[in-house]
Amino acid sequence: MNEERKSKIFFTLFFILVVGLIGTGTYFLYFNKPTKEDKIKTVANKVKKDKSKDYIYYDGIEPLSVELALIYQYPVINFKGEEIDKINNELKSGIEALKGEVVKLDSVSEEERNKAIEPADNIYSAKMRDYKTYTYDRYLSLVIREYTYNCTGKDELNKFKAYVFDVTTGKVLNQSDVLKERDVLFSSIQNQIREHLQNGFNVNEGEEIDIERTINSLNDEATIYIDNEGIINVEYVAKTANNNYNDSIKIK
Repeated sequence: MNEERKSKIFFTLFFILVVGLIGTGTYFLYFNKPTKEDKIKTVANKVKKDKSKDYIYYDGIEPLSVELALIYQYPVINFKGEEIDKINNELKSGIEALKGEVVKLDSVSEEERNKAIEPADNIYSAKMRDYKTYTYDRYLSLVIREYTYNCTGKDELNKFKAYVFDVTTGKVLNQSDVLKERDVLFSSIQNQIREHLQNGFNVNEGEEIDIERTINSLNDEATIYIDNEGIINVEYVAKTANNNYNDSIKIK
């Protein structure tokens, strides 16, 4: 094989190698980049307490009534830290306390028993909790709604509470943190709720919403969280002279 032919072969192989390296580099640079979601998950795994489980999972599952779909359970926040441990203990003890809030059908008056629409498992009423999670970007919201089931068909929402977490740090965000993260002022929430109530809110005949008392109570009673679309949601109590009404609003 003469020198000229060797040079051509060497140049061809070198050219193929260079093209291959460029092609491989371009693929990894532009087409195989980890998504933002993948990056968040990678960081979040470092602050999880149990890497084999999700950010929130459920434990202590105990049916009160299968027929009525009443189930006791409590969420476990799967992050490290003393503050998280405290929240988990509160969630567990909260459910344990609710187990003692069951009224049996055979313990109420005959008049009350006659009003029963769903007389199952000898349950007249029971305090329960529902949970819903929302995820957006690095935010995880856990919304807890505590209600009273009643066999007369008149369930009552007693209270609600929300926890918002940054999954990249495992930290809990308080209301001020949440609003700051989403660039929302508390005064904007007050104004939008005031406008919402002024435009009409259904209450019992003869009642009228006390708008200023409702607005003044927001700081202590409102539940604020981020939904799956990254929108701030506020659940609050609209007040009248005699009754309270649960309401919610999405902040624009």
